[in-house]
Amino acid sequence: MANPQKENGHTQIANEVMEALGKIRIPGEARQVLDVIIRKTWGWNKKNDPISLSQFCLATSMKKDKIIRARNKLQKMNLIYVSQKGNDLCLSYCFNKDFDTWKPFPKKETFPKKEMIVSQKGNASYPKKEPTKDTTTKDTITKDKDIRSSFDERFWPVWKKRVNKVGAFKAWKALKPSEELINVIVADVIRRMELEDWVKEGRQFCPNPQAYLNGRRWEDEVPPPSSVSNGGKNKQLQAAPNLPMAKDILRDKGMDDELVLIDPQEVRDMIRGIGKKDKDIPF
Repeated sequence: MANPQKENGHTQIANEVMEALGKIRIPGEARQVLDVIIRKTWGWNKKNDPISLSQFCLATSMKKDKIIRARNKLQKMNLIYVSQKGNDLCLSYCFNKDFDTWKPFPKKETFPKKEMIVSQKGNASYPKKEPTKDTTTKDTITKDKDIRSSFDERFWPVWKKRVNKVGAFKAWKALKPSEELINVIVADVIRRMELEDWVKEGRQFCPNPQAYLNGRRWEDEVPPPSSVSNGGKNKQLQAAPNLPMAKDILRDKGMDDELVLIDPQEVRDMIRGIGKKDKDIPF
């Protein structure tokens, strides 16, 4: 057990210096080197003393590169003076007791720790990959083509107020309608195209296709037949599930030119004329 005694030797340090040392922040390795300097100078009643790096290594158990870094810190803090006499290879050290000239060592900047989200399985979660040429599958391409064809061939032609096709397609693509919903929407648009509110004043109050889709207008209540415009054909329009079938029949009969007819009732009338000769047609 260590049992140091003052009689065996001691270093006299003024209380003011000890109090000043307690108030200033000195990095650990720099403080070790400073204690050695004080011991080698004031401990022998000297103001300065030449101290070799090997002596610092022996006294602190530190490597030379760390001692040099610690010495540089002490110089920046103005705690010590370092000088060289003539051609002496050994530097001379002196402790600066004027604590009013000391400069505190700056605190280390702290940065927020990087947060890592870990899933329940213990694996880090990564952001979803954006689709690329390599990740885009044939199914995705096929679905996009189906959405485009259903828009161009079934939804867009039934409109008599065709404005902002680009915006309408964006709304159609976002909706991703099923076959059943496409039939409902097409039938609803055909019915509403003959309503008085949609016909009057040059269809000024008829919504554009994009607004119709974004507002899900097919879910609105359909006005009674009395509000259907007399200026139009005033027909009792029906849903259009069989309209694609009717178009196929016209194609089979070589009547492709008639496909420009949009009103399903007009198509049905044409099919009925054909049906008198071909009883297998369900119209």
